Amino acid sequence: MAGVGSLTATERGIYISLLCMMYEAGGAIPRDDERLARGCGARIEDFRRCLKALISYRKIEVTDLGLSNRRVVAELYDSQRQNVARQTAAREGWKKRKEINGAVMQMQSNRYANAMTTTTTKKELTSSTVVGPANDVNTRKLSDYKNTPPTIGAELASILANMGKP
Repeated sequence: MAGVGSLTATERGIYISLLCMMYEAGGAIPRDDERLARGCGARIEDFRRCLKALISYRKIEVTDLGLSNRRVVAELYDSQRQNVARQTAAREGWKKRKEINGAVMQMQSNRYANAMTTTTTKKELTSSTVVGPANDVNTRKLSDYKNTPPTIGAELASILANMGKP
């Protein structure tokens, strides 16, 4: 409770509500006391009194963009910086894996991307309808596929194929 221990219950509630609004907005929120008071669940007079106190305690800052908080801005900046770093690392990793395994991955993708097995009857699990890469339909027993490598769906194959592209 460090940092909010000296606040009244109303000030604390309004402060936390304003912080939540800032995180949701991705930064500063426009100064519209009536709208913010409703969002905090407070009467306009109570909101203005508490906001004045929060500004004097330097919990909330008034900027050109509206109301802000230094910690919110810092946290949002760090989060955005980490997201960019993770996206860059993921792209580089996929690029490297594509260079190393490109031919193997492409062969498997072409061979199995459109394969889909569906059961033809609920009672009998020994027969299936298989839709192959050329969209031909063959009826076979499940045992025919006992030694076949597992396949991935077309949607997943498409997602994986496009992950390395910006």
